[in-house]
Amino acid sequence: ITGHADEPIGALLVTLIGAINIPIADTLLGTSDVYVTFRCAKVTKKSSIAYGACSPSWPDCKFEWYKIKQHSTMLKLEIYDYDKFSRDDLLATLDIPVKDIAHAPMGDVTKTYEVHVLPGFTNARPDPDAPSKITLRTQWVPFKRLYQKRNK
Repeated sequence: ITGHADEPIGALLVTLIGAINIPIADTLLGTSDVYVTFRCAKVTKKSSIAYGACSPSWPDCKFEWYKIKQHSTMLKLEIYDYDKFSRDDLLATLDIPVKDIAHAPMGDVTKTYEVHVLPGFTNARPDPDAPSKITLRTQWVPFKRLYQKRNK
């Protein structure tokens, strides 16, 4: 798609691939039961839970948002540890401006991002000093240009 970065409204597609070195929340077990929430334009979506994994992967975990304004919207991620009998622990966060995705080559980015770990959590072994990271594929699909091409 050419001219994708010029269109102000489009669809945001996100594929959650995996994460590495997520902090340990269940200290007795030395693991976390990890899931990720994604918030974009006031709509929140949630991944499945990867039980007992500080470096989880999510096969075929995809999310879509439509009619997104690229210049004023953020994709907000929160990484949690699921707890059955208490409130889930927020472990880490990440904010990605949608305009950064739209302005990437072809509006398609596969990238490993370093996440902000909240104070009080220890990173996973074997290297507790290594940063926590999440890998995503994000895509921007403009609406107007596609609509114009179909109606010509």
